[in-house]
Amino acid sequence: MSSYQVLIHALGALGEGIGTLEDGLKIFVEGALPGEHVEVTLTLRKQNYAKGSLVRVLEPSQARQTPPCPLFGTCGGCHLMHLEYTQQIQLKRQRVINALERIGKLKDLPEVQPCVASPLPLHYRNKIQLPVFETQKQRKIGLYRKNSHDIIDVPHCYIHNREGEDVYTWIREHLPHSVSLRHVLIRQGIFTHETLVILVTTGQNDFRPFAQLLQKKFPHVVGVVENINTNSSNTILSTKFRSLSGRPYFFESLLGKKFKVGPASFFQVNSWQAENLIQEVLRLTKNQSHEHIYDAYTGVGTFALFLADHAKSVQGTECVAQAIECAKENAVLNHITNCHFQVGEAKAQPADLTILNPPRKGCDPLLLQQLRSNHVIYISCDPATLARDLALLAHYQIESVTPFDLFPQTMHVETVVALKANF
Repeated sequence: MSSYQVLIHALGALGEGIGTLEDGLKIFVEGALPGEHVEVTLTLRKQNYAKGSLVRVLEPSQARQTPPCPLFGTCGGCHLMHLEYTQQIQLKRQRVINALERIGKLKDLPEVQPCVASPLPLHYRNKIQLPVFETQKQRKIGLYRKNSHDIIDVPHCYIHNREGEDVYTWIREHLPHSVSLRHVLIRQGIFTHETLVILVTTGQNDFRPFAQLLQKKFPHVVGVVENINTNSSNTILSTKFRSLSGRPYFFESLLGKKFKVGPASFFQVNSWQAENLIQEVLRLTKNQSHEHIYDAYTGVGTFALFLADHAKSVQGTECVAQAIECAKENAVLNHITNCHFQVGEAKAQPADLTILNPPRKGCDPLLLQQLRSNHVIYISCDPATLARDLALLAHYQIESVTPFDLFPQTMHVETVVALKANF
Protein backbone atom coordinates (compact mmCIF):
# COMPACT_ATOMS: atom_id res chain seq x y z
CA MET A 1 0.00 0.00 0.00
CA SER A 2 1.34 3.43 -0.97
CA SER A 3 2.25 5.86 1.78
CA TYR A 4 2.44 9.65 1.75
CA GLN A 5 4.38 12.23 3.72
CA VAL A 6 2.16 15.04 4.98
CA LEU A 7 2.69 18.24 6.97
CA ILE A 8 -0.08 18.72 9.54
CA HIS A 9 -1.18 22.34 9.92
CA ALA A 10 -4.37 22.20 12.03
CA LEU A 11 -6.77 19.99 14.00
CA GLY A 12 -10.33 19.05 13.05
CA ALA A 13 -13.40 19.16 15.28
CA LEU A 14 -12.69 15.66 16.61
CA GLY A 15 -8.96 16.17 17.11
CA GLU A 16 -7.79 14.77 13.77
CA GLY A 17 -4.69 16.27 12.23
CA ILE A 18 -5.39 18.16 9.00
CA GLY A 19 -2.86 18.25 6.17
CA THR A 20 -2.74 18.55 2.41
CA LEU A 21 -1.70 15.94 -0.16
CA GLU A 22 0.51 16.87 -3.10
CA ASP A 23 -2.52 17.33 -5.35
CA GLY A 24 -4.04 19.81 -2.89
CA LEU A 25 -6.61 17.42 -1.40
CA LYS A 26 -7.30 17.96 2.31
CA ILE A 27 -6.53 14.89 4.45
CA PHE A 28 -7.60 14.05 8.01
CA VAL A 29 -5.21 11.93 10.10
CA GLU A 30 -6.12 10.69 13.58
CA GLY A 31 -3.29 10.98 16.11
CA ALA A 32 -1.31 13.65 14.22
CA LEU A 33 -0.64 17.11 15.67
CA PRO A 34 -0.10 20.55 14.06
CA GLY A 35 3.50 21.15 12.99
CA GLU A 36 4.27 17.45 12.56
CA HIS A 37 5.57 15.71 9.45
CA VAL A 38 3.88 12.31 9.32
CA GLU A 39 3.76 9.26 7.11
CA VAL A 40 0.23 8.08 6.32
CA THR A 41 -1.63 5.56 4.21
CA LEU A 42 -4.97 6.48 2.64
CA THR A 43 -8.07 4.80 4.10
CA LEU A 44 -10.62 6.90 2.23
CA ARG A 45 -10.50 9.23 -0.74
CA LYS A 46 -13.41 11.45 -1.75
CA GLN A 47 -13.68 14.30 -4.22
CA ASN A 48 -13.22 16.98 -1.53
CA TYR A 49 -11.24 15.25 1.22
CA ALA A 50 -9.37 12.13 2.25
CA LYS A 51 -8.72 10.19 5.45
CA GLY A 52 -5.40 8.68 6.36
CA SER A 53 -4.02 6.20 8.88
CA LEU A 54 -0.95 7.34 10.79
CA VAL A 55 2.03 5.07 10.05
CA ARG A 56 4.65 7.03 11.97
CA VAL A 57 5.55 10.53 13.06
CA LEU A 58 8.63 11.66 11.13
CA GLU A 59 9.06 14.99 12.94
CA PRO A 60 7.06 15.24 16.19
CA SER A 61 5.65 18.44 17.64
CA GLN A 62 7.45 19.78 20.70
CA ALA A 63 4.02 19.84 22.37
CA ARG A 64 3.46 16.10 21.90
CA GLN A 65 3.32 14.15 25.17
CA THR A 66 2.73 10.58 26.33
CA PRO A 67 -1.01 10.23 27.13
CA PRO A 68 -1.65 9.27 30.79
CA CYS A 69 -4.46 6.91 29.75
CA PRO A 70 -3.40 3.61 28.10
CA LEU A 71 -6.72 3.52 26.18
CA PHE A 72 -6.20 6.90 24.51
CA GLY A 73 -6.59 6.53 20.77
CA THR A 74 -8.88 3.54 21.18
CA CYS A 75 -11.54 5.00 23.46
CA GLY A 76 -13.52 7.84 21.88
CA GLY A 77 -13.89 9.87 25.08
CA CYS A 78 -10.75 12.05 24.78
CA HIS A 79 -9.19 13.71 21.74
CA LEU A 80 -6.11 15.61 22.98
CA MET A 81 -4.28 13.62 25.66
CA HIS A 82 -1.21 13.51 23.41
CA LEU A 83 -1.00 17.35 23.41
CA GLU A 84 0.42 19.42 26.29
CA TYR A 85 -2.32 21.25 28.18
CA THR A 86 -0.99 24.76 27.54
CA GLN A 87 -1.28 24.02 23.82
CA GLN A 88 -4.75 22.55 24.23
CA ILE A 89 -6.18 25.84 25.49
CA GLN A 90 -4.44 27.85 22.76
CA LEU A 91 -5.90 25.48 20.20
CA LYS A 92 -9.40 25.92 21.64
CA ARG A 93 -9.18 29.70 21.43
CA GLN A 94 -8.19 29.37 17.77
CA ARG A 95 -11.09 26.97 17.18
CA VAL A 96 -13.51 29.65 18.42
CA ILE A 97 -11.86 32.30 16.19
CA ASN A 98 -12.03 30.02 13.14
CA ALA A 99 -15.72 29.24 13.72
CA LEU A 100 -16.71 32.89 14.10
CA GLU A 101 -14.80 33.95 11.00
CA ARG A 102 -15.40 30.98 8.69
CA ILE A 103 -18.84 29.69 9.71
CA GLY A 104 -20.42 32.89 11.03
CA LYS A 105 -18.51 35.10 8.55
CA LEU A 106 -18.61 37.76 11.28
CA LYS A 107 -16.80 41.06 10.75
CA ASP A 108 -15.40 43.64 13.18
CA LEU A 109 -15.14 41.14 16.01
CA PRO A 110 -13.55 42.11 19.32
CA GLU A 111 -10.36 40.23 20.14
CA VAL A 112 -11.20 36.74 21.38
CA GLN A 113 -9.80 36.49 24.90
CA PRO A 114 -7.36 33.75 25.95
CA CYS A 115 -9.10 30.50 26.81
CA VAL A 116 -9.58 30.21 30.59
CA ALA A 117 -7.81 27.03 31.70
CA SER A 118 -9.52 24.44 33.85
CA PRO A 119 -8.21 24.30 37.45
CA LEU A 120 -7.85 20.54 36.89
CA PRO A 121 -6.78 19.15 33.49
CA LEU A 122 -7.52 15.59 34.70
CA HIS A 123 -10.11 14.09 37.10
CA TYR A 124 -12.45 17.05 36.61
CA ARG A 125 -15.72 15.46 35.44
CA ASN A 126 -18.56 15.30 37.98
CA LYS A 127 -20.56 12.98 35.72
CA ILE A 128 -19.83 9.83 33.78
CA GLN A 129 -22.10 7.70 31.57
CA LEU A 130 -20.93 4.14 31.01
CA PRO A 131 -22.64 1.80 28.54
CA VAL A 132 -22.86 -1.85 29.52
CA PHE A 133 -22.67 -4.89 27.25
CA GLU A 134 -23.55 -8.19 28.84
CA THR A 135 -24.27 -11.72 27.72
CA GLN A 136 -24.40 -14.94 29.71
CA LYS A 137 -20.63 -15.31 29.20
CA GLN A 138 -19.25 -11.76 29.00
CA ARG A 139 -19.63 -8.28 30.46
CA LYS A 140 -18.05 -4.99 29.39
CA ILE A 141 -18.57 -1.68 31.20
CA GLY A 142 -16.83 1.33 29.75
CA LEU A 143 -16.98 3.75 26.86
CA TYR A 144 -17.47 3.51 23.13
CA ARG A 145 -14.59 2.79 20.80
CA LYS A 146 -13.77 5.79 18.64
CA ASN A 147 -16.18 6.14 15.70
CA SER A 148 -18.18 3.04 16.63
CA HIS A 149 -20.83 1.60 18.95
CA ASP A 150 -18.45 -1.10 20.18
CA ILE A 151 -17.97 -0.88 23.95
CA ILE A 152 -14.43 -0.90 25.34
CA ASP A 153 -14.06 -2.24 28.86
CA VAL A 154 -12.67 0.73 30.84
CA PRO A 155 -11.35 -0.02 34.34
CA HIS A 156 -10.40 3.61 35.02
CA CYS A 157 -11.30 6.98 33.47
CA TYR A 158 -8.63 9.65 33.87
CA ILE A 159 -10.97 12.61 33.42
CA HIS A 160 -13.61 11.38 35.93
CA ASN A 161 -13.29 12.77 39.48
CA ARG A 162 -11.48 10.54 41.99
CA GLU A 163 -14.37 10.13 44.44
CA GLY A 164 -16.66 9.01 41.64
CA GLU A 165 -13.95 6.69 40.35
CA ASP A 166 -13.82 4.92 43.73
CA VAL A 167 -17.54 4.23 43.41
CA TYR A 168 -17.13 3.07 39.82
CA THR A 169 -14.32 0.67 40.72
CA TRP A 170 -16.49 -0.95 43.40
CA ILE A 171 -19.52 -1.13 41.08
CA ARG A 172 -17.46 -2.97 38.44
CA GLU A 173 -16.50 -5.62 40.99
CA HIS A 174 -19.86 -6.07 42.74
CA LEU A 175 -22.58 -5.36 40.18
CA PRO A 176 -24.77 -8.46 39.80
CA HIS A 177 -24.81 -10.01 36.36
CA SER A 178 -27.91 -9.01 34.47
CA VAL A 179 -28.69 -8.64 30.77
CA SER A 180 -31.24 -6.03 31.90
CA LEU A 181 -28.55 -3.42 32.59
CA ARG A 182 -27.82 -0.89 29.79
CA HIS A 183 -25.90 2.01 31.38
CA VAL A 184 -24.34 3.07 34.66
CA LEU A 185 -24.38 6.81 35.40
CA ILE A 186 -22.48 8.37 38.30
CA ARG A 187 -23.14 12.02 39.21
CA GLN A 188 -21.18 13.92 41.82
CA GLY A 189 -21.50 17.03 43.91
CA ILE A 190 -17.80 17.97 43.90
CA PHE A 191 -18.06 20.55 46.69
CA THR A 192 -20.72 18.72 48.74
CA HIS A 193 -19.19 15.24 48.29
CA GLU A 194 -22.60 13.77 47.45
CA THR A 195 -22.92 11.03 44.84
CA LEU A 196 -25.96 9.80 42.93
CA VAL A 197 -25.87 6.53 40.97
CA ILE A 198 -28.33 5.86 38.14
CA LEU A 199 -28.77 2.35 36.71
CA VAL A 200 -30.43 2.32 33.30
CA THR A 201 -32.20 -1.01 32.82
CA THR A 202 -34.97 -2.70 30.89
CA GLY A 203 -36.75 -3.28 34.20
CA GLN A 204 -36.43 -7.06 34.34
CA ASN A 205 -34.37 -7.43 37.52
CA ASP A 206 -34.44 -6.20 41.12
CA PHE A 207 -31.35 -4.05 41.87
CA ARG A 208 -32.49 -2.93 45.33
CA PRO A 209 -30.21 -5.29 47.32
CA PHE A 210 -27.23 -4.05 45.29
CA ALA A 211 -28.27 -0.42 45.80
CA GLN A 212 -28.48 -0.87 49.56
CA LEU A 213 -25.09 -2.57 49.62
CA LEU A 214 -23.57 0.28 47.59
CA GLN A 215 -24.90 2.91 50.01
CA LYS A 216 -23.61 0.94 52.97
CA LYS A 217 -20.13 0.79 51.43
CA PHE A 218 -20.07 4.50 50.45
CA PRO A 219 -21.92 6.83 52.84
CA HIS A 220 -21.47 9.71 50.37
CA VAL A 221 -23.70 7.84 47.88
CA VAL A 222 -26.92 9.60 48.85
CA GLY A 223 -29.11 7.61 46.49
CA VAL A 224 -29.39 4.95 43.80
CA VAL A 225 -32.02 5.43 41.10
CA GLU A 226 -33.24 3.09 38.38
CA ASN A 227 -34.20 4.45 35.00
CA ILE A 228 -36.27 1.99 32.99
CA ASN A 229 -35.62 2.37 29.28
CA THR A 230 -36.89 -0.27 26.87
CA ASN A 231 -36.50 1.95 23.81
CA SER A 232 -33.94 0.78 21.23
CA SER A 233 -32.82 4.33 20.32
CA ASN A 234 -29.50 5.95 21.31
CA THR A 235 -31.22 8.04 24.00
CA ILE A 236 -29.75 6.94 27.33
CA LEU A 237 -32.52 8.00 29.73
CA SER A 238 -36.26 7.55 29.48
CA THR A 239 -38.71 9.53 31.60
CA LYS A 240 -39.44 6.60 33.94
CA PHE A 241 -37.45 6.69 37.20
CA ARG A 242 -37.80 4.84 40.48
CA SER A 243 -35.73 5.07 43.64
CA LEU A 244 -33.92 1.93 44.71
CA SER A 245 -32.26 3.31 47.84
CA GLY A 246 -31.82 6.74 49.42
CA ARG A 247 -32.97 9.91 47.66
CA PRO A 248 -33.34 10.51 43.90
CA TYR A 249 -31.23 13.68 43.79
CA PHE A 250 -28.00 15.17 45.10
CA PHE A 251 -26.82 18.64 46.09
CA GLU A 252 -23.96 20.68 44.71
CA SER A 253 -22.64 23.99 46.04
CA LEU A 254 -21.28 26.73 43.77
CA LEU A 255 -19.95 30.05 45.11
CA GLY A 256 -21.95 29.71 48.31
CA LYS A 257 -25.27 28.75 46.70
CA LYS A 258 -26.78 25.28 47.01
CA PHE A 259 -28.28 23.40 44.08
CA LYS A 260 -30.52 20.34 44.01
CA VAL A 261 -29.80 18.22 40.92
CA GLY A 262 -32.01 15.36 39.72
CA PRO A 263 -30.83 12.32 37.73
CA ALA A 264 -31.87 13.84 34.36
CA SER A 265 -31.16 17.52 35.13
CA PHE A 266 -28.49 19.38 33.17
CA PHE A 267 -25.57 20.62 35.25
CA GLN A 268 -22.11 21.69 34.11
CA VAL A 269 -19.77 18.68 34.18
CA ASN A 270 -16.81 20.66 35.56
CA SER A 271 -17.84 22.19 38.90
CA TRP A 272 -14.53 24.02 39.38
CA GLN A 273 -14.79 25.71 36.00
CA ALA A 274 -18.54 26.28 36.41
CA GLU A 275 -17.70 28.68 39.25
CA ASN A 276 -15.37 30.62 36.91
CA LEU A 277 -18.11 30.69 34.28
CA ILE A 278 -20.63 32.12 36.76
CA GLN A 279 -18.15 34.76 37.89
CA GLU A 280 -17.64 35.83 34.27
CA VAL A 281 -21.40 36.23 33.74
CA LEU A 282 -21.65 38.29 36.96
CA ARG A 283 -18.69 40.44 35.87
CA LEU A 284 -20.35 41.16 32.53
CA THR A 285 -23.61 42.25 34.21
CA LYS A 286 -22.40 44.05 37.35
CA ASN A 287 -22.51 47.56 35.82
CA GLN A 288 -25.88 47.04 34.15
CA SER A 289 -29.28 47.91 35.61
CA HIS A 290 -31.98 45.32 34.94
CA GLU A 291 -35.65 45.34 35.81
CA HIS A 292 -36.19 41.88 34.34
CA ILE A 293 -33.81 39.07 33.33
CA TYR A 294 -34.84 36.09 31.20
CA ASP A 295 -32.87 32.81 31.41
CA ALA A 296 -33.97 30.93 28.30
CA TYR A 297 -32.40 27.50 28.99
CA THR A 298 -32.32 27.64 32.77
CA GLY A 299 -31.66 23.99 33.70
CA VAL A 300 -31.79 23.83 37.51
CA GLY A 301 -31.63 27.63 37.68
CA THR A 302 -27.87 28.04 38.05
CA PHE A 303 -27.42 31.40 36.30
CA ALA A 304 -30.89 32.69 37.19
CA LEU A 305 -30.30 32.34 40.92
CA PHE A 306 -26.96 34.16 40.81
CA LEU A 307 -28.44 36.98 38.72
CA ALA A 308 -31.40 37.43 41.06
CA ASP A 309 -29.38 39.93 43.10
CA HIS A 310 -29.05 42.14 40.00
CA ALA A 311 -32.70 42.46 38.96
CA LYS A 312 -36.19 42.96 40.27
CA SER A 313 -37.30 39.68 38.70
CA VAL A 314 -35.82 36.70 36.86
CA GLN A 315 -37.77 34.28 34.66
CA GLY A 316 -36.33 30.88 33.79
CA THR A 317 -37.62 28.46 31.14
CA GLU A 318 -36.58 24.84 30.65
CA CYS A 319 -38.15 21.96 28.67
CA VAL A 320 -37.19 19.29 31.27
CA ALA A 321 -39.89 19.27 33.95
CA GLN A 322 -37.66 17.57 36.53
CA ALA A 323 -35.08 20.35 36.16
CA ILE A 324 -37.74 23.04 36.72
CA GLU A 325 -38.86 21.28 39.90
CA CYS A 326 -35.23 21.42 41.09
CA ALA A 327 -34.92 25.09 40.04
CA LYS A 328 -37.97 26.04 42.13
CA GLU A 329 -36.60 24.17 45.13
CA ASN A 330 -33.19 25.77 44.60
CA ALA A 331 -34.76 29.21 44.84
CA VAL A 332 -36.30 28.23 48.19
CA LEU A 333 -33.04 26.65 49.38
CA ASN A 334 -31.18 29.90 48.71
CA HIS A 335 -33.93 32.18 50.08
CA ILE A 336 -34.49 33.81 46.68
CA THR A 337 -38.02 35.11 46.08
CA ASN A 338 -37.71 37.04 42.81
CA CYS A 339 -37.00 34.03 40.55
CA HIS A 340 -39.85 32.30 38.71
CA PHE A 341 -39.48 29.11 36.68
CA GLN A 342 -41.70 27.39 34.13
CA VAL A 343 -41.60 24.31 31.92
CA GLY A 344 -41.55 25.09 28.22
CA GLU A 345 -39.52 25.67 25.09
CA ALA A 346 -37.22 28.69 25.02
CA LYS A 347 -38.89 31.65 23.31
CA ALA A 348 -38.02 35.33 23.15
CA GLN A 349 -39.54 37.28 26.03
CA PRO A 350 -39.48 40.97 27.03
CA ALA A 351 -36.41 41.44 29.24
CA ASP A 352 -33.54 43.85 29.81
CA LEU A 353 -31.07 40.95 29.78
CA THR A 354 -31.50 37.52 28.19
CA ILE A 355 -29.24 34.57 29.06
CA LEU A 356 -28.89 31.95 26.33
CA ASN A 357 -27.29 28.66 27.40
CA PRO A 358 -28.65 26.20 24.80
CA PRO A 359 -27.69 22.56 24.19
CA ARG A 360 -25.12 21.72 21.54
CA LYS A 361 -27.61 22.16 18.69
CA GLY A 362 -27.88 25.87 19.50
CA CYS A 363 -30.91 28.16 19.67
CA ASP A 364 -34.21 28.16 17.83
CA PRO A 365 -33.74 30.62 14.91
CA LEU A 366 -37.15 32.19 15.65
CA LEU A 367 -36.03 33.02 19.19
CA LEU A 368 -32.95 34.78 17.84
CA GLN A 369 -34.90 36.74 15.24
CA GLN A 370 -37.46 37.93 17.81
CA LEU A 371 -34.94 38.74 20.57
CA ARG A 372 -35.17 42.40 21.67
CA SER A 373 -33.38 42.55 25.03
CA ASN A 374 -30.94 45.41 25.56
CA HIS A 375 -28.23 42.92 26.56
CA VAL A 376 -27.65 39.24 25.78
CA ILE A 377 -25.15 36.78 27.19
CA TYR A 378 -24.76 33.65 25.07
CA ILE A 379 -23.05 30.67 26.74
CA SER A 380 -22.20 28.09 24.10
CA CYS A 381 -20.77 24.58 24.24
CA ASP A 382 -20.22 24.36 20.47
CA PRO A 383 -18.32 26.99 18.42
CA ALA A 384 -20.02 25.99 15.15
CA THR A 385 -23.60 26.51 16.35
CA LEU A 386 -22.49 29.61 18.27
CA ALA A 387 -21.11 31.15 15.04
CA ARG A 388 -24.28 30.24 13.15
CA ASP A 389 -26.48 31.80 15.85
CA LEU A 390 -24.41 34.97 16.19
CA ALA A 391 -24.80 35.53 12.45
CA LEU A 392 -28.57 35.58 13.05
CA LEU A 393 -28.11 38.19 15.77
CA ALA A 394 -26.99 40.89 13.35
CA HIS A 395 -29.13 43.38 15.27
CA TYR A 396 -26.67 43.03 18.18
CA GLN A 397 -23.09 44.19 18.60
CA ILE A 398 -20.65 41.60 19.96
CA GLU A 399 -18.83 43.19 22.90
CA SER A 400 -16.67 40.34 24.21
CA VAL A 401 -15.83 36.69 23.49
CA THR A 402 -14.19 34.51 26.17
CA PRO A 403 -13.57 30.76 25.76
CA PHE A 404 -13.54 28.50 28.83
CA ASP A 405 -12.05 25.02 28.92
CA LEU A 406 -14.70 22.97 30.72
CA PHE A 407 -13.61 19.77 28.96
CA PRO A 408 -9.82 19.28 29.11
CA GLN A 409 -8.35 16.50 26.95
CA THR A 410 -11.23 16.89 24.45
CA MET A 411 -11.88 19.25 21.55
CA HIS A 412 -14.94 20.73 23.27
CA VAL A 413 -14.84 24.35 24.41
CA GLU A 414 -17.38 26.58 26.17
CA THR A 415 -17.63 30.22 25.08
CA VAL A 416 -19.20 33.24 26.80
CA VAL A 417 -20.28 36.04 24.45
CA ALA A 418 -21.65 39.41 25.59
CA LEU A 419 -23.88 41.30 23.14
CA LYS A 420 -25.48 44.74 23.19
CA ALA A 421 -28.55 45.83 21.23
CA ASN A 422 -27.79 47.68 18.01
CA PHE A 423 -31.35 48.81 17.30
